[in-house]
Amino acid sequence: MNMFEPGDNSPAEHRRVGKLVQGPPQPAVLIGPKMAAAAAVARPAPHFATKAEAAEWLRQHPVLNRQVLVKGSRGMALETLVELL
Repeated sequence: MNMFEPGDNSPAEHRRVGKLVQGPPQPAVLIGPKMAAAAAVARPAPHFATKAEAAEWLRQHPVLNRQVLVKGSRGMALETLVELL
């Protein structure tokens, strides 16, 4: 299922993602308005409404000596954040 277009199942599917990524060992950074449902479950994972807000947070909170999985719908173009990791 494409998470960018999950239709009526969107809130439930995003909550399911939140349960999968809740820390420890390492929290997720959640991006996009629909990921608010995941953030409600995945506390203390930071949530940002926009990719620009997430980019600013990443600039201020460098990710050092960690493996990072960047996953998102193609419509989010999250690969543009990789250079900040």
